[in-house]
Amino acid sequence: MTPRGFMPWRSWMPIGVMLASPVSCAQSEGPRTGSSVASPPASSSAASPPAGSSAAPPPAGSSAASPTASSPTANTCVVTEPIETTAPENTGGRPPSSELHHWYTNEDRTIWMYADAPLVPGKPSKVAWFRPPGAQLEVSGRRLDAPGPPLLFEIPPGSAYVHRFTPSGMTFPTDGCWEIVAKADKSELRFVIRVTSPKPPDTGD
Repeated sequence: MTPRGFMPWRSWMPIGVMLASPVSCAQSEGPRTGSSVASPPASSSAASPPAGSSAAPPPAGSSAASPTASSPTANTCVVTEPIETTAPENTGGRPPSSELHHWYTNEDRTIWMYADAPLVPGKPSKVAWFRPPGAQLEVSGRRLDAPGPPLLFEIPPGSAYVHRFTPSGMTFPTDGCWEIVAKADKSELRFVIRVTSPKPPDTGD
């Protein structure tokens, strides 16, 4: 029996609709505003070069260090690529259908998140998960590219769904680059996604 407040799993997934896999997106970062070169201590002074000499030019091709994937900025977000496969089982614990969908899953395939669910900033999204049977799933999310409130995650008790499937509600307060961490029993799934606002409709003007 489906607990009150959660729609059946099949009603969440658009029949015959496959969304494109997320792709890695990155742009170069410009200089940080407000940054300045640190001044030398008051007691020290720069040594004057010998007469007739000049400062050596920087090596050809040198540049400032680029931001890393672990510290994205507003213009960089290296997302995790989901896999395309069948679900590990159906909602009742029986063998799955042959339909292919996109999933985020860990190495030992103990935790799965449905990756084709539309995620709209500020609106709750119904997202399907698979975890060890009956285990309580704990999910957290934080924005990586800017400060902001955390992900709001809602899920029924693990005992409400005795098989691997469990529904959830996920609300991302803002768009941006988000890291999701899911834990159940001794298993963990960690991935990065980009949440974007829907494009306004084309008025034809």
